[in-house]
Amino acid sequence: MIPEHIRLRAMEVAMNMYSLDITESPAHSNAGFFIDIFKERFGGKPGWAWCMYFVQWCFWLAYKNYKPLYPNGSPLLFRHGNGDIDTTKPNGHCYSIWHKALHDDECGIILAADIANGEKMPAGSIYIRYKGDHTGHTGIVVSHRQDHDNHDRDIIKVIEGNASDAVSLRKYTLQSMMGNNLKGVIY
Repeated sequence: MIPEHIRLRAMEVAMNMYSLDITESPAHSNAGFFIDIFKERFGGKPGWAWCMYFVQWCFWLAYKNYKPLYPNGSPLLFRHGNGDIDTTKPNGHCYSIWHKALHDDECGIILAADIANGEKMPAGSIYIRYKGDHTGHTGIVVSHRQDHDNHDRDIIKVIEGNASDAVSLRKYTLQSMMGNNLKGVIY
């Protein structure tokens, strides 16, 4: 599992990035000053979607704050044997990160079916949505307010990159997330 203090620090980094009003420039380009930095750091190319690059950036900085405790850094990142980030791997691809987390002892997973049955998404966890064609979206869970009478009405607040061309705070019902191919959360 990703330690709670790392998840909460990543969420704090994300909120700080949100306060900077990061938007694509030009609009609908998947580019911009910070966006290009997120993608460059983890091997992304111009024009690529950047939601997972944003999440990776937030977790990379969170682990960096505690480097003496975590010399290998974030378990989400694809790494070379020497610990350096392997920018030839799909670090910004939701499906690849989900698949890696499913097979990584350092990551906890809560599947969508378990969330629908009442398991709560931890603050700072990473939600993953993707379709069969491997297109997806991700963000960091800020809060999960449960409706114990009907979990479809649970309210999940998240912070996302590449949401309407910006870093955005959003809220969803669990039903809408499930309808948009929620696979689960990494925590």
